[in-house]
Amino acid sequence: MAGRMRLPSPTLIAALAAAVLSLPALAQAPAAPVYRIVESATRSPIDVDTLAAKLAAADVAFFGERHDDVTGHQVQRLLVEAIAARRDNVTLALEMFERDAQEPLDHFQMGHTEEAEFLAAARPWPQYVRDYKPLVDFAIARQ
Repeated sequence: MAGRMRLPSPTLIAALAAAVLSLPALAQAPAAPVYRIVESATRSPIDVDTLAAKLAAADVAFFGERHDDVTGHQVQRLLVEAIAARRDNVTLALEMFERDAQEPLDHFQMGHTEEAEFLAAARPWPQYVRDYKPLVDFAIARQ
């Protein structure tokens, strides 16, 4: 039997074809969140949209964070965007910028300076690009 090739069964071919055809659907399926939000009053899990709806009704919302927590920063961004979708007057304050960085930030927001000049004057934290730049860009885009 050397040199003779055995063909796969029609059932195996059909199964492989179905698997290959389903790969694009799997690639586009939304990933489950890698975080969980728990409402402290009820101790029940809630999603970002539910929390954003509650926060959008408040006058002030504070987000605590662990500065090196990538997921926490991503959830912050989701919340800020979801709150801003529900109300027009949202102001973003970031503790990572010292008070003297406000003027360079204002000039950058108005388009008077380039981002590199703003960053040199504002002395952002090491993970600015990954964790805070999306928030700053969103805030500038929304004015």
